[in-house]
Amino acid sequence: MRKIIAISLVTLLLAGCSEGDTAETSVTTTSVQVTSAESIAETTTEESTEAVTETAAEPDSTAYSYDDGLLVLYADMLSDEDIEGAKSLWEREERGSISVNNVGDRDLSFLTEFDGCQFVHLGDFSGDGQKLAEILGAMQPESVYITTPEYNSNTARAVINAIPTAAVDYEETGTYSIPNPQEGFVYFIQPEIIPSSEGSWECRDEPVLGDFHCTNEWQYKKELLFVCSNYTAETVTADSLRIIRERDGKAMSFRDGSDTFYPDFSVEPGHKTDYLLFGADFDYSACETGVYTAVLTAGEQEISHRFYLDNEEYIIDNTWKWEVEIPASLTEEQQKAYAEAYKTMVTYFWCSADLSKEYAESHTADEFIDECCKGLTHDYARSLSEGTYIDQDGNLVAYAGDRGSNISFSHRSLLSVYADDEQVTILVEITLAHGDNPYDVSFEAVNLHMVKTDEGWLFDRFQVWN
Repeated sequence: MRKIIAISLVTLLLAGCSEGDTAETSVTTTSVQVTSAESIAETTTEESTEAVTETAAEPDSTAYSYDDGLLVLYADMLSDEDIEGAKSLWEREERGSISVNNVGDRDLSFLTEFDGCQFVHLGDFSGDGQKLAEILGAMQPESVYITTPEYNSNTARAVINAIPTAAVDYEETGTYSIPNPQEGFVYFIQPEIIPSSEGSWECRDEPVLGDFHCTNEWQYKKELLFVCSNYTAETVTADSLRIIRERDGKAMSFRDGSDTFYPDFSVEPGHKTDYLLFGADFDYSACETGVYTAVLTAGEQEISHRFYLDNEEYIIDNTWKWEVEIPASLTEEQQKAYAEAYKTMVTYFWCSADLSKEYAESHTADEFIDECCKGLTHDYARSLSEGTYIDQDGNLVAYAGDRGSNISFSHRSLLSVYADDEQVTILVEITLAHGDNPYDVSFEAVNLHMVKTDEGWLFDRFQVWN
């Protein structure tokens, strides 16, 4: 079966609590065939018109399909003829969403010819991120969901800057359900490092664990902790270590000025042994925020694991029921707008949506929108509210809904990637990891966008990351 993402209007507009689940669906293509001249003669004019309309919606290829506003394309099968057929179908039918599966590194320039596309899904994208940003910039969809086998921060930045007011979700497909390894020499590290965090760690040497290897190691975030397990019958010695920055592939320098460090520690057979890369040997605070890879060489083995290093500064707002971290790079007015937008999104448009009957009966829709506009633009607040808190007649209605958050969420970092006198674009980079399998870490990016209005700085795009 082929994987298809059914793009939901509500999900893509809110774009704040998705767990990234996909559903496997088989696509069946039905053809309509007239078998005889007699059957044509027996068909009325009205029936003939209906038959032609129904047949027009059926594709002539298994490389694409259309159903109720969703055009599904299979990039690995699409020919030029298929693209023309899909365009013809798109132009005849109600336009809405395009889902392109099995993208790989295929050139997607043809998508710019599909006018009026509101929502775009790209599955298994691994191509040129800058080129993709140019294509999406020409299309200007309202929402974009991209899955990729390998996260690339340059792609995330390019796409978000190209369509800053769209809801962008760029997600690496993780594999945390894979069982913990039980053979050979293996290690894991923390999903994220925060050099400004507090705490200390005392390294341990103890017997290897069975099904689940991670205990409390992830609580320490100040320095890299290599948790090594040796399931072999021989002592394994770690020979060298490198730290590579994902953004440009550059090897980071250690304190001695070299790009290779020689830890020279050993793990006995059947032992789980910690090794801590101290700040005295590697200056974590000197690194820019982003994704990094630790490459440890032990004998003939070279084992790599990625982690996120966060050196961003935040202002803490303790005036609400939960602590709110605000990017220190924002101005004081922008920081206030961020805090209000975050509180509004979490209260009304996150995993728990709740508006009491008493409130709905004693307030108007406009009053509710005004309440949301402390941090959001009026148009954005209304677009989020319609269909949930505001009915088709424009009335405020009581609503209660609840759903779980992403259990793989581990960390998020807020980076201002564009700012001028009129707008600010914030990239939210999310680290996804699960203690059941500490050997797998993946990353995701969503966007926030703020504009200068007559009422001051307000967000016209804000996605809650968990």
